[in-house]
Parts: sequence; C-alpha cells; structure tokens
Amino acid sequence: MERIGFIYARAEAGSSPLSFRVHRRNRKRGASGDNGTIQFPHMDPVSRPDWVSPLAVGNHVRSFFSSLPEVPTREVLLSLRGDPKLVAFLERNGLGRLELSGRLPKPEWNGAHDPPTADITINAYRAPSSYGHEFIPGELKTVSEAGRNLVEAMQRSLFTK
Repeated sequence: MERIGFIYARAEAGSSPLSFRVHRRNRKRGASGDNGTIQFPHMDPVSRPDWVSPLAVGNHVRSFFSSLPEVPTREVLLSLRGDPKLVAFLERNGLGRLELSGRLPKPEWNGAHDPPTADITINAYRAPSSYGHEFIPGELKTVSEAGRNLVEAMQRSLFTK
C-alpha cells in the first residue's frame, strides 16, 4: 500500500499502473489539523469513458478525461443522476471535452469553459481555501465556494458552467 497525500492506494492485481482502489485511513475528521481534506497526487488526465456515468461518451460528451482516482471521479458525476433534465439537455446539445484536472489557464480558477468547442475543465486540485465557506448570496465569488469538500465544490462547478 502506498501513501499518497492523505489517502492510501493499493494497485489491484492485473490492473493498469493508474488503477488504484482508494483506502482512506481511519481517523477522526480534522484529527491532524487538515479538516479532513483529501488531496490527490497531480497527474495528467487520462481518458476514462467508462467512469462518466450517468453520461455517455459520444452521446452527452465528446470525450471524458480525469486525473483523479475512480472513486472521487464517480462521486463528482454522481450529482448528475439527481438532475434528469440536465442529463436530457446534454443529450440534445452535448459537451465537447469534459475534464477533471488541474490544466487551467490559471491554477486558482475553479474551472474553465470554452464556448466554441463546448469543452469544460473543472479544477480537481483547487486549494482547500476555495471551498467550505458559508453560503451567503452575493458574498461568494462562485457557488462552488459553498461546497463542503472538494468533491462537492467540483459538483457545484459542473452545474454552474
């Protein structure tokens, strides 16, 4: 088992080098002073068409790339299951490339949208100070700042593009 930031990952037998099962350490939230923040190792995004559920590559998005492990990637997209109208809209209009990574023009951006190509990149490596704030309309720069954790902040970025 290899320690990566605040998570442990173990390569599964016969899996590719990038396939990991995530094992979170058992400790109380904030026990180490990190407020339970999970940080992932920076890596280049990889095409993951089988992780994009409830969307489908070729139907809702042209392509899907993630630089996160499977579990948090699926957790970010899980929020789409609760919004069948948005999924239907994406089926009619489609997105270009949907990417969960840190490849943005500026590292402090929560995400980026390119209207001509309909590509969306959501920052998977945003600073913990960019989320976890109380939602007070008009006082936050973005809705994603009200996310309780990284996954929820990324979900909120997905809905605000």
